[in-house]
Amino acid sequence: MKKTILYVLIVVILFMFSGCPVIFNPIEIPDQIANEGEQFKLDLTDYTNAVNINEVKYKIVGDSVGRISGQEFIWDNPTFDKNGTKVTIKAENDRGVEKESDFKITVNRKPTQPENISPNNYDYVVGNPIVLKWESTDEDVENDFDDYLKFDVYFGNDQDNLDNIAEDIEATSTKVEEELVDGANYYWQVVAKDRNSEVESDIWEFEYGTSSLIQVNAIVDREGDNYGEKIKVQINGETKAETENATSIYTKPSTVTLTAIFNANKSSFSNWDVNSDYESQINDTSDTEIEIYVNERDLYATATFQLNRYNITVGASPAEGGEVTGGRTYKYGDKVIVTATPNEGYNFIGWIEDEDIVSTNATYTFTVDSDRNLTAEFEEKTYTLNVAKEGNGITYPEEGSYTKKATWTETLIATPTGDYEFRGWKLSTGETIEATTTEIDVNDETITATALFKRPEFEITVSATPTEGGTVTGGGTYELNSNVTVIATPNEHWGFNGWFEDSSIVSTNTSYTFNATEDRDLVAQFKSTLLTIDSTPLSGIPILVNGEEKPTPYSTSLNPGQSIEVTASPTLMLNLINEEDIPYSDFGAQNDASFTFVKWSDDNSSGTRTFDENNNGKYIIEYDVEFLLKTNTWPSLTYIDRDSADVNFPKCGWYKYGTSIALRVPKDTYIDNEEKTPVAFNNWEINGIKETDNRTTKLDVVFNEPKFIVAVYNPCAAE
Repeated sequence: MKKTILYVLIVVILFMFSGCPVIFNPIEIPDQIANEGEQFKLDLTDYTNAVNINEVKYKIVGDSVGRISGQEFIWDNPTFDKNGTKVTIKAENDRGVEKESDFKITVNRKPTQPENISPNNYDYVVGNPIVLKWESTDEDVENDFDDYLKFDVYFGNDQDNLDNIAEDIEATSTKVEEELVDGANYYWQVVAKDRNSEVESDIWEFEYGTSSLIQVNAIVDREGDNYGEKIKVQINGETKAETENATSIYTKPSTVTLTAIFNANKSSFSNWDVNSDYESQINDTSDTEIEIYVNERDLYATATFQLNRYNITVGASPAEGGEVTGGRTYKYGDKVIVTATPNEGYNFIGWIEDEDIVSTNATYTFTVDSDRNLTAEFEEKTYTLNVAKEGNGITYPEEGSYTKKATWTETLIATPTGDYEFRGWKLSTGETIEATTTEIDVNDETITATALFKRPEFEITVSATPTEGGTVTGGGTYELNSNVTVIATPNEHWGFNGWFEDSSIVSTNTSYTFNATEDRDLVAQFKSTLLTIDSTPLSGIPILVNGEEKPTPYSTSLNPGQSIEVTASPTLMLNLINEEDIPYSDFGAQNDASFTFVKWSDDNSSGTRTFDENNNGKYIIEYDVEFLLKTNTWPSLTYIDRDSADVNFPKCGWYKYGTSIALRVPKDTYIDNEEKTPVAFNNWEINGIKETDNRTTKLDVVFNEPKFIVAVYNPCAAE
């Protein structure tokens, strides 16, 4: 037992001196509420469970708002987010053990400061009971967030010691139940409260009385729109209202001062009109300020204003230049339209005021705000003839501008010089006159007459023959003696013979340049440079071109200075079919086609000939062609009675190209062996290809190639 107690004691001592190496549930921060725009502070040690709490360090994890100052979390300027703001705090003890806590901060939007509705500040109030009214809102409540808005109301005649007469009410009004003293001043204040804040109103004051109030009615009477006309109402020297509309104020018997306010540039004050009870107190109704002692009866006072009148004067300069309208007397703010109409022979320049142009429009619109003296400036019309020319020639009148103050008729004369021709007078009115001498009426303010001088023009046309031989450019319309360049571009396998005109060659150069002196029709003549050599009745027969073997058809282009030598062999023996690939065949590799030169398509019988640019075209070599026929059977010892077959099996022979023959074999026969094994015809095999469409014992053969034919018998099919 003593040993156990000693062991426990040792463990306790070690634990005490260990400094608590681990933080147990070190930081658990509940959700918080902060006020919008107010610094929020949170002492993190209040939510941390650790030995040596002063040694715990904190930091913000991630992009959370706020900052750490010592052991406090601080958010300097909280901003509203309807979803709240998440914050993660990490705590680390003096042994390096870390723990985190997440919490949400909801930002509360405070109520607005309560505003007085009634009674107005410093009002004289009568009646019982007195109802206090105010106005305050809370944005969180209006948007159905988790919040409330309530009010505490304080009231009394000592503004430093007000009594709480209503607490936690939701209404924005309350009655004063206590008995009020006549002639006493009272003070009141409202505190708006929500879930996390309180907002105090100003302290308001009113005077309570039991006597009836007198009504002061101030009425503004004006013409048209409002241009700032007002009435200022003062009671016992204190301003109660300054209004542009009719208004009513209640007061005890007092001295009332009424002042008419207006903008002298826009309107003027006419007079006051008051009810008969107070007429005797006004010496001059045209004074802008009157003073009346109001005792027992209501006061009705009307201030009448009149808009200023302004004179708009219009005139014309010179007087004979035109007519003007729109000048007369206008009220301030009226829309004015003045018009200027020039007389015949005059143009309108602009409206002038104090030597400045205020508008260049004949109809000038503005709003009246002062007297104005406007002059419509006119000037006498002038008529200008501009004479010009294009090209070389002489005009009358000479090139230049001619101006008169009246319309006139002018004679125009055009005389071409050098190799130029006259093409007409072009007028700015759009008209063209072909005559060299003409008369025009200068009755527009500006007319331009241009004499058109041009050299003779010639049409150069170009074409190609044959059209497939190439392309040509350079055709068009050209002035006399201008340079013309026409270009011929041959297509592939075509050469250029020359430029021809009226069947005569004029140039052998593809680019031909000359001066335009007449119409010309030029033809670029092309010639094919393509030589093609083929063979008949079959293509693909080898020929020698400059000693090099080439198959037919063979094509090449022969340009001037080029030539080739072509040889058609007198006799060719070719192996066209690879017999080694033919099944069931014991044929040996040998020549199976024979080609014997006959002549050329132009009846030339020379086997070797030379071609140059003069022999372009197509030439065909004619051959006599024979093909080898070989026949056999499979199995190879199959007996074919010569009397029952059209052709011997096996057989080897030559046939001309295109020849037709028929082969026939017996349907049933035998293998010529000791057993005489019977066999039955199965199918034909031609050049190694099984004839599946013809299983008869007769085979029609046309010689368009060598033929290696096997009659295939089937031992299994024999009866």
